[in-house]
Amino acid sequence: MRGGLAGTVRGGVQRFGRPRPADVTSGMVTGLFSIPEGMAYAAIAGFHPVAGLYAGVVPAAVGSLTARTVLMVTTLTSAIALTSQSVLSDAGLDPKDAGNVAMLTLMVGVVMLVMGLLRLGAVLSFVSNAVMTG
Repeated sequence: MRGGLAGTVRGGVQRFGRPRPADVTSGMVTGLFSIPEGMAYAAIAGFHPVAGLYAGVVPAAVGSLTARTVLMVTTLTSAIALTSQSVLSDAGLDPKDAGNVAMLTLMVGVVMLVMGLLRLGAVLSFVSNAVMTG
């Protein structure tokens, strides 16, 4: 079976080979698209646009190193951008303070990690198929 980055799966272990030109091209297009997307989502949320660049790069790098499948896509979403500022404001914290934003990010990451360790992915079965497939 072929996967992204010319990876092959043998015995449940992902083996990476040399990237195909199509993989490099799609990665470049996706990366270039993420630059204005990240800056726009940060601006929508009321944060400095440069924060959107970090929000696009760091999760993609971490996701690519920790995902167990080539089918996993780690990218920016407008829903998180729109809710993050209101969450901080409702908690009485300054949403312009980078420390508060970093702490919110770490807290969300810890919650997601705990849910993954507890194998609570089954909760997604309650989300409608139309939402999951777009």
